Amino acid sequence: GFRAPSIAEVFANIAVAGLHVVPNPDLKDAEKAWSAEIAVRQVLDFASSPDAAPSSFFPYPLRWIRDRVKPSLILDLAFFWSRYRNMIDVEINSALTAVQFMNTGEARNQGMEFRARLHTFDGFLTASFGYTLLDPVNLETGKTLNYRSRHRVVTGLEIKSGRIRVGWDYRYASRIEEIVNIFGSGFDERVPMHVMDGRIIYDLQWLEIALEGRNLGNYHYTLRQRFLEPLRHFFITLRGSF
Repeated sequence: GFRAPSIAEVFANIAVAGLHVVPNPDLKDAEKAWSAEIAVRQVLDFASSPDAAPSSFFPYPLRWIRDRVKPSLILDLAFFWSRYRNMIDVEINSALTAVQFMNTGEARNQGMEFRARLHTFDGFLTASFGYTLLDPVNLETGKTLNYRSRHRVVTGLEIKSGRIRVGWDYRYASRIEEIVNIFGSGFDERVPMHVMDGRIIYDLQWLEIALEGRNLGNYHYTLRQRFLEPLRHFFITLRGSF
């Protein structure tokens, strides 16, 4: 595939999080890329057949537990590899003491992604786990690409009882290694991301009422330097169908 520079990348003249982004009319080369991916999915359904006779704890305790827990597990594993030429990214223009979008040469992004989702007790309990490993490298400089986290984890747990669902999610991203930093060393310290979210949902079929809390731990972190991501906050959502 290929991607021509966007209007914003060529003509942007704006201050973002303390950084001055200036136009770059010489940005004319399209970004070109190709990628490959191989993946496998495995579904493990341990539930017994509806026609099977009820089991007793003795002499088959594992079968007795399986018939009552009714576990179902979905596993996904993927490996991916991407190669870029004339990659468009933001870099420092030292002459202007500002940043511009530029063609940064050749780059590579490879890694793997794993996902697992577990259902038990006829959907009463659902749990999920995901992990992503990235290896994003600028092949011209050997440095990690800007604003990328090498490790990401996403987990979730939800309990459903009647019309009520209660859920909890946790998201982690490792410390961003490289940023565009025109302020020099000692500025713009970075930390990993640890964010917990929660929700309570009441489903009336035609109307769904949700109370959600984001960043419950009130964790302070940034994905862009000098721009604090949202702190703890709550909101109510109504979704209806008629």
